Amino acid sequence: ILSDTLVEEPAAYKTALQEALKCGKSFPAAKQYALSSVCGEAATILDEPNNTLALAYICALKKLRSPIKPVFIKRISSHYHDKHLHTNISSASAIRNSLSNGVSPEELKSQIPAEALSYMTVSNNGYLSDLDLTPFIQSVLLHKEHIKNTFDLSPQLSDKINKLSINCSYEELINGLKSKDITRSRISRVFLHMILGYKESHRMDFIQNGYIFYANILALRKLSGSLVKLCHTHSQIPVITKKADYDSLFNKYPDICKQSADCMWNFDMTATDLYNAIYYNRFHEKLPNDYTIILPVL
Repeated sequence: ILSDTLVEEPAAYKTALQEALKCGKSFPAAKQYALSSVCGEAATILDEPNNTLALAYICALKKLRSPIKPVFIKRISSHYHDKHLHTNISSASAIRNSLSNGVSPEELKSQIPAEALSYMTVSNNGYLSDLDLTPFIQSVLLHKEHIKNTFDLSPQLSDKINKLSINCSYEELINGLKSKDITRSRISRVFLHMILGYKESHRMDFIQNGYIFYANILALRKLSGSLVKLCHTHSQIPVITKKADYDSLFNKYPDICKQSADCMWNFDMTATDLYNAIYYNRFHEKLPNDYTIILPVL
């Protein structure tokens, strides 16, 4: 019922949404209020962030008339924002909170899959956070004229950003911009788009040319080799397990707009370079790039 309401947007939903926005509610809060007014108690499941994400996926499947059948996995033991460790299953927030308070990854091995634990034993037992983006967003703000037409950057938010001083941390910038109608998540996405140079024109080009140009596999299970072979055989887009094969794979898919695919691919590669730069700044260790990394097989 929730997904049907969001896809169809009946008059009652639109009216309730506008009323909530006029009352000063943030868009997410107004959206939940409108769903509650139309769908009743069913909307209470949106109190959990993962449920909101799941609903967005279901809406996308319905809009695309996709044959994909979503499978629901019930969250147990801890809530999304739970900051306290539990016996066996803890939230990611609780694990990050523990690490930031000096708990070593080894002490959390009952909470973390063994495969993931090996990647967490890094210098200072630390992990990367939004604060590590501070110098990158400061660099962007040195040339504010270049942020025009950034995707998801509204005129209102643009005006606020133009008044910012660069002598602030990432967190201070976020706190200086967020309001009832501009959420932290929205600002965080805009900052990443600004750093990567992702414009509204890029998004429109991707949509007009099919949007999904390739499947970029990030890791594999040993038992999934046969599944990957099936994907290679039956997929209508390139399935990339080795980044160096990107160009040669596209020769088999002449119907895909290569120019748009190259643009999206460059954003993917730049995002990895950004992560590697942040990691180097924090730990003074060089990570392999997308072309030199060995695909993790778990």
